[in-house]
Amino acid sequence: MRSGGLLVMRDCDPNSVNQRFKFENGNLKTSVRIASPSGWLPMCVASVAQERLALQSCNGIGVMGAIGANPIGQQWAINGREIRRADGAFCLDVYKAQTSNGTPVIYFKCNGDGN
Repeated sequence: MRSGGLLVMRDCDPNSVNQRFKFENGNLKTSVRIASPSGWLPMCVASVAQERLALQSCNGIGVMGAIGANPIGQQWAINGREIRRADGAFCLDVYKAQTSNGTPVIYFKCNGDGN
């Protein structure tokens, strides 16, 4: 995974650092290996164009045109069994409830469906 990489479904791999996510200060974060002095860079799940989700720098630059820490496109919260964007309008979703590898993970209007 790289900065700007779109989120997709993959089989679980307990050895994959790219499949480890955590909530921190309203951000849904993971660490990715990139070419940097430290080798690992924390990245945040962010809403991008056309209902897609991507990993981006947690500084908020480039997220839905916002600049600054914690823009709405990077803020997420658990609400029951849903992961909602902070504005409450959108949830993490899997495209057309598919389960195959490569299926896009998207944001979509929260509707209570299982996907």
